[in-house]
Amino acid sequence: MTKWKTRVAIRNVRRLQEEFDKTERLDFRLRRDLADARAYLETVKAKDKAKRKTNRAERIRAQLVEAEEEANRAFEVATETSRAAEKTKKAANASRQAAQDSTSKEPADITHKQASPNGSEQKHCLSPPPSKSTPPSPAVSNAASQDDDVYYDAECNSDGDAEILGSMFPL
Repeated sequence: MTKWKTRVAIRNVRRLQEEFDKTERLDFRLRRDLADARAYLETVKAKDKAKRKTNRAERIRAQLVEAEEEANRAFEVATETSRAAEKTKKAANASRQAAQDSTSKEPADITHKQASPNGSEQKHCLSPPPSKSTPPSPAVSNAASQDDDVYYDAECNSDGDAEILGSMFPL
């Protein structure tokens, strides 16, 4: 080979080597960038997973707080209902006690008396209006709707319970 051809061949080899080195460096850079991208993707996935776990815990905490608030509201409603039932029970007991007190009075203390057909006086009891389960007579229901403080003339039976005679006498 001639010197000139040798020089050209050496120059070509150098160019090819430079191209190869550039390609190799580029390949190295691409590989490094690809590795960095994979590492970044794994980091992002790990952060998302941790965030989901954190969000899940926060979501569960929020649900627990909401359930606790709902339980507190239900407890308050139950307490109010219990208090109302207790007040109703006390009112019923007071009414029953008033009825018992009025039945234990002496016949002379009772203002409304009814004479029996044979001329002797019968013992009378003042009782509160009948319960809703037994419908009163029409005259009784009309008067009761006009005045809530009306008591009925009642005759005491042998058990001490009042039997409503159907006539009303306001106190």
